[in-house]
Amino acid sequence: MRLKVLPPYHEDIGHSLSKIGEIYENLHKSILALDYYQQALTIYEKCLPSGHDDLWIMKSNIERLSEELGIELD
Repeated sequence: MRLKVLPPYHEDIGHSLSKIGEIYENLHKSILALDYYQQALTIYEKCLPSGHDDLWIMKSNIERLSEELGIELD
């Protein structure tokens, strides 16, 4: 729904993607969680100031899951 009404890089869309990532992480579906966290980060980087807590949290989640999965980040 939010994708239909909000601009593509709106903070609320980032929050929704982040929450979906959390759900997948809780279901032990780390690859899917990582994908949603990366989508959320892309949006956050476009709409939030550089020092925002949500940016830090998302980067931490991505780094943690990448390490758990043995995936190297670019």
